[in-house]
Amino acid sequence: MGGVKVRIVEALSPAGLSSFFAICDRDEKGRPIEDPLRIGAIGGGFKLSPAIRTKVVIEEAERPEVIVKINGRRQDEALTSRNVVEDILKLAGSPDVRIEVEHEIPYPIGAGFGTSGAGALTLAVALSKALKVNLTMLELGRIAHVAEVRAKTGLGTVGALMTAGSCIITRRPGAPGYGVIDSIPLDTTGLLLIVVYFGPILTKDVLSDKMAYERINKAGKETLKRVLNEPTVENLLRYSYEFACKAGFLTENVRRVEKLIKDEGLEVLGYAQNMLGDAIHLLVERGKADELLIYLRRKLKGCKILLCGLDDSSVKLRRI
Repeated sequence: MGGVKVRIVEALSPAGLSSFFAICDRDEKGRPIEDPLRIGAIGGGFKLSPAIRTKVVIEEAERPEVIVKINGRRQDEALTSRNVVEDILKLAGSPDVRIEVEHEIPYPIGAGFGTSGAGALTLAVALSKALKVNLTMLELGRIAHVAEVRAKTGLGTVGALMTAGSCIITRRPGAPGYGVIDSIPLDTTGLLLIVVYFGPILTKDVLSDKMAYERINKAGKETLKRVLNEPTVENLLRYSYEFACKAGFLTENVRRVEKLIKDEGLEVLGYAQNMLGDAIHLLVERGKADELLIYLRRKLKGCKILLCGLDDSSVKLRRI
């Protein structure tokens, strides 16, 4: 540790809200892809604020120890974070240190907000800096991507978070440097997202059979083509909502919110279901957001309603 007993480093990243996707873990002949750098997803969605934060505290110790906390609560598993720590420690020469990882996540977990990918990426950036492991963002992004793939918590969030723009389209799957990621230009100052959240959807439950997998991927690939043919944010949301219907994801709660929007003539620019989550995101003009937020909170009980900004930045590093 170079004589320094304690180091504290923090990194911040936007969240990564997914609107549609297709899983890319097999080759053209249907065989499983073995290289985790080439496994990924195609799709589209948004980068959001407030940021997801990860603070790393490192102390010299007699034996290695890793503690992971999410929103102040200790997590004994946190497999994605532990995968990142393991890979960075190897590159640092496996020093005897106590590492405390503190993730601050202002979004529901397991509801399509990309919290795992953002947590992995911010951890890789903060920990490498704290341990003085000099890596480029491409290398750090690959570590975070592989950590997610190994833990089965995500497929394509990391690369999207590293890309400029706030409305992201992943054209080709894979880790940073392998995938091809694009964006639709937006004036982020004039727009906000309202997210109505009812609960998580377990990915394993949805993808439990081959027919569901094929239906999802067919719908996801068709949606990507449609969005690229007419690349506007309104079309991305419209086609993403149709994707949720075709893929079999649409929940009764999301249908209820859509009916409310149509019946009441609510002024929104578009909406789609979170992938994956029992939640719906609405794109609105900033000047109309507060009034709509109050209305939705009065009409929709028993759910959580969030107001989010669109974020066109990437990862930021802060030494404390």
